Amino acid sequence: MKKSGIVAALLGLLCVFGSSGTFAADTAKVYWTTSGMFGPFDIRGLIPALPVEKSRQITIPVSMWIIDHPKGLVVFDTGNNVAIVDNCKGYWAPGNCDFLKPSQKREDVIDMQLKKLGYSVDKVKVVVSSHSHLDHIGNIEMFPNAIHVIQKKELYQAWFPEKFQGRTSPGSFVMADIDNAREFNYLELEGDYDLFGDGSIMIYSTPGHTQGHQSMKVRTGSSGTIIISGRLPRRSELQRSGLQQVGQPPENDARPRRRATVHGPRRRTVRCQGRPLVQVSKSGLRPLEKAPFGGPFCCR
Repeated sequence: MKKSGIVAALLGLLCVFGSSGTFAADTAKVYWTTSGMFGPFDIRGLIPALPVEKSRQITIPVSMWIIDHPKGLVVFDTGNNVAIVDNCKGYWAPGNCDFLKPSQKREDVIDMQLKKLGYSVDKVKVVVSSHSHLDHIGNIEMFPNAIHVIQKKELYQAWFPEKFQGRTSPGSFVMADIDNAREFNYLELEGDYDLFGDGSIMIYSTPGHTQGHQSMKVRTGSSGTIIISGRLPRRSELQRSGLQQVGQPPENDARPRRRATVHGPRRRTVRCQGRPLVQVSKSGLRPLEKAPFGGPFCCR
């Protein structure tokens, strides 16, 4: 598996790259949904170095992805733990509840979102965790029979985080999210990985937000190629803020690095290679002018 450098940190949700290839009709369908919302809160809570004049209130989705692939059902990130629905301050650190202001309802949790699409947790073959923060790995214990794909560095960090990330639990890492998952079937990666061996789903090591952050490229039938990440930023936003990213090589470092431009779904149209994202409902699929929250939404 190839190792490679990357620029990655803080806020980011979704990239949609145009595809020049022709893909078979049986490639993946991708659904995007959210485990509720965070906010509104001051963006400087996430980016303390941001100048005061650039401060603003933001609201962000807690994104999760469901990929219906011919070789198995895949979930990318499992959102906030189900306990946040009615016991946030009993499960998370109270300060996290007060700052993030999660709005998760029971129907937002990954098991219910799967059910809405006609799936169930026991049918999920692979769970890919972008990283091990509380809003991304919160419900992996719902998937004891799945193969859990995670970077080895991130798996270790989940149980013993870097000191600057905070080792008190619950914090950004919540031990209760994973304490019953020690004996799960983990595929521990040390770089990039072709999930099904055919290039249809690629896992890429994208460290920065955490040491073991990873992203995923999915090839769909008619919507081209979709790049999914947990926290991958717009490069332009980071340049404007003047921030140095965690794990970013120095400017004089000649090693190759992966770059990405992220087009997030927040308050803008989301398109899958020119096609609008569509909402899944009992009456079928309907196009969206913008991507509201409470999905799921689908790129086919």
